[in-house]
Amino acid sequence: MSIMNDISNALYFLNQDQLNELYISFISACKLHNINVEKIKPISSGESSIVFEVDNQILKVSFIDYDNHESLKEYVSKSSAILQPNFEYIVDLNKYYKAKILGMKKLLTDEITEEDVYKTYSKLKEDGYLWYDTKKENLGKDENGNCYLIDYGELIYINDLDEYHREKELESHRIKKPEFYEMDDIGSKSR
Repeated sequence: MSIMNDISNALYFLNQDQLNELYISFISACKLHNINVEKIKPISSGESSIVFEVDNQILKVSFIDYDNHESLKEYVSKSSAILQPNFEYIVDLNKYYKAKILGMKKLLTDEITEEDVYKTYSKLKEDGYLWYDTKKENLGKDENGNCYLIDYGELIYINDLDEYHREKELESHRIKKPEFYEMDDIGSKSR
């Protein structure tokens, strides 16, 4: 199956002009970063994204709407617990919709422990992020054993919010993630 078909199947709601624009941008980004397009393989897809693998890199194409933070690279730069993208391109699809093309280093996703989840969650919270999708599958380790968040879904940077919205978000997070707040209160790292 071709890259165009893979993108089309994952982002089936885009019209043909939007798919063409996204495909051309994806191929251009690959060529600009010396990525062999012929070796690219799809490895997963979600509701509005598709992830490819090539050599030691991961390439992600995702649909965003106007209320998302446009630059993910800037948004995730405030924590060393988040894998920073090597490159990012925003593709305009129309007045309100855009797509994002990200390239990042491929990390190892096996051998992630519950303690890694807790430590990463704690580090993100310390850096001003609330991480809602707390699971091992969203983490990866580099060759030195350092653990990073590799899936940025459901991550909110609360330091950008005004006091009222920050408090509302914190309260919502306490309700949705009580086990992590209990661990913070008692200082326990075991579940």
